[in-house]
Amino acid sequence: MDSIVSILSNDEDDKGSHNRAGLSSWKNSVQIRKIVLRSGNATWKTVLHARNTDSRDWIKLLDVFVVADANARRADDAVEPTLRAELEKMSLREAVIRFAHEQISSRVKTV
Repeated sequence: MDSIVSILSNDEDDKGSHNRAGLSSWKNSVQIRKIVLRSGNATWKTVLHARNTDSRDWIKLLDVFVVADANARRADDAVEPTLRAELEKMSLREAVIRFAHEQISSRVKTV
């Protein structure tokens, strides 16, 4: 299987990630690692695993969608095929809510 993203991560604490709004005191006290995902020109879906030293999943698997849209949206002028399939299985109300969620949470940060 070819990778569509390269992942950069250090084994050390990222000091700049602490004391951010919404982090509990416990989350601020533990080691936080910065993860950077870089993609080429390929568009697709992949899954990000965060595993501990025993190779067990540390967190829930994260779906990562690499899209060509300038606003980092899976649905704009066209609808990305896996999102279309997901929407087609929903009621109209569920699909509208899911589509709205896609629009407001589509941009994380691109470099």
